[in-house]
Amino acid sequence: MEIAKRIDAAIEYLNKAHEESKKGIIINLDGFQDEVRDICVEVVKLPTEDAMLHAEKFQILSDKLSDFEVDLRQKQLEVQNDIQNLNTKKKALKSYNKVSHSGNSNDNTED
Repeated sequence: MEIAKRIDAAIEYLNKAHEESKKGIIINLDGFQDEVRDICVEVVKLPTEDAMLHAEKFQILSDKLSDFEVDLRQKQLEVQNDIQNLNTKKKALKSYNKVSHSGNSNDNTED
């Protein structure tokens, strides 16, 4: 496939992955990483003038990757925060259950 078409396909794939990520869908970027790496290797082999023809599309791809990274890092922080909140709630529930059970056992012995 022509390099320009491969870059376009990578941009399209990244756009789709970014939208899915925003919806909470888990995505796998393993193949994407390999494809971008292969495209870069091919571009490096080109004469400088030919490689420069792809500079604008590479900039678009780079910008979209940066935006995606920022969003993924934000999502990671949100998940970490959610986990921390759940752990706090779990500890509080466990403490409440201990107090509640000890109160119930005292009530049963008093009856």
